[in-house]
Amino acid sequence: MNQDANKSLYQRPEFKDAARALILQVHVDRACAQIVSGQLTRREANELLQQTTKELENLVGDDRELFKRIYISRMRRLIEQFTLSDDESAALS
Repeated sequence: MNQDANKSLYQRPEFKDAARALILQVHVDRACAQIVSGQLTRREANELLQQTTKELENLVGDDRELFKRIYISRMRRLIEQFTLSDDESAALS
């Protein structure tokens, strides 16, 4: 009998990978939603990016480079698109 068949669902590698991916996606989607809302300055959005990256460092493990290429670049693009620079924010005040 397959060894994985004797493991509980939570111990199976495919469950752990799926759970890890879901947690990662929820954190990134939350951060992206905050950025796209238009409520953050560019500085605040960059701080959110740093905080999210720090929170997820252990979760991404060996996939750190893939995480950076996909998720970090996505968040940076959204920051550029949906936030105002500090100079632009000050001019509107």
